[in-house]
Amino acid sequence: MTNCGYRTAANGFSGAVAMTIESMAATPHPASANAPNTGARRATIDTLQVGRFLAAFAVLLFHANLTLALPKYFGVEYAPAVRAGFSGVEFFFMLSGFIIALAHWRDQPGGAAVKRFALKRFVRLYPPLWVAIAIVVVAMIGLGTADFTSPLFLRGIIETVLLLPAEEEQVLAVAWTLRHEVLFYAVFAIWLWKPQIGWPLGILMLLGSVAGGFVTSDYPIDFLFSPHNALFGMGVAAAWAYRTRGTTIRHPLALLGVGTGLFAIVWTMVSMGLVSDKIAVWPFGLGAMLAVLGAACWEAQRHPVMPRALVFLGDASYSIYLIHFIAISLAAKIAVRLDAMLYLPGLLWFLLVSAAALVAGIGFHLIVERPLLRMSRDWIARGKNKSQSAISAG
Repeated sequence: MTNCGYRTAANGFSGAVAMTIESMAATPHPASANAPNTGARRATIDTLQVGRFLAAFAVLLFHANLTLALPKYFGVEYAPAVRAGFSGVEFFFMLSGFIIALAHWRDQPGGAAVKRFALKRFVRLYPPLWVAIAIVVVAMIGLGTADFTSPLFLRGIIETVLLLPAEEEQVLAVAWTLRHEVLFYAVFAIWLWKPQIGWPLGILMLLGSVAGGFVTSDYPIDFLFSPHNALFGMGVAAAWAYRTRGTTIRHPLALLGVGTGLFAIVWTMVSMGLVSDKIAVWPFGLGAMLAVLGAACWEAQRHPVMPRALVFLGDASYSIYLIHFIAISLAAKIAVRLDAMLYLPGLLWFLLVSAAALVAGIGFHLIVERPLLRMSRDWIARGKNKSQSAISAG
């Protein structure tokens, strides 16, 4: 499976998705008189957490529909309305750029900032990923599809564990999007280290990614200059607008509505086959950008209360992303066998398989991701305390 062919049955959604929304209501940048006044410090922007879940769930439905339509399962597409569910990829890439830029808005350039950034990203991204990889490999062994004698398969495991650039996904279908995420992190880290290098590099990557949307290229050019990489830049631009113009946007709900409306229109056109997936990247990204900016400004100004269940599901979105594809595959196999006895309507099987994948993602979040994050943060805190003690003793 190539990185470009992610709309096929074997491919997955991004992560991007998949990032922690942290330090979102830090003290406004001193140069920004119009920065939103959010009052007390908050750990998250809840409206964006809800958006994260909706995007993750859309991708889950997309994969459930696509998987059940394979000849080895039911061979019928039961939910054509979710054909554009892959757009969760575009949403998460854009949202990741927004979150990372906002969370590190006031960081002072230098090695210390890069170290903090890299450590936070590592503990958020990699430990849950490694557990997901282990689950997938065990499942492949059980199904007899793992070939440990193949150098290609073994290399694929290493590339996925480290999230190195790769031409094909051998282990975890959804990992290709995390590779783009890590590429963005690398560029952002260079900017944190030396902005005079990071700015030209970021602009070069942005221009190359825009050009990549109109030309066909091979690996690794199609990875380095994928149009998806430009979505991170759109997120950074939205973060700048939020910090500098957040309180001067008089009708943030209108902005949210325009962005959501654009997203819905493109969704419908893609589902009807009127717009190609490649072209849809740009309007999906623009719709997500407007919606996220509107939602963030609305929450900063009006402080709406989001349903806690949806916020929780937003917290679990990375786990849903990591585990949903393998869960759908296993649930589809069970559904086919049960259908020989139960003869349920196909749409009901689609809903049941989707629900099973969602429950699996929530379970992974509660049992694996959340404890790992707690352990990682405790480890970081202990390291800081030891460093401070050493400084005091010196």
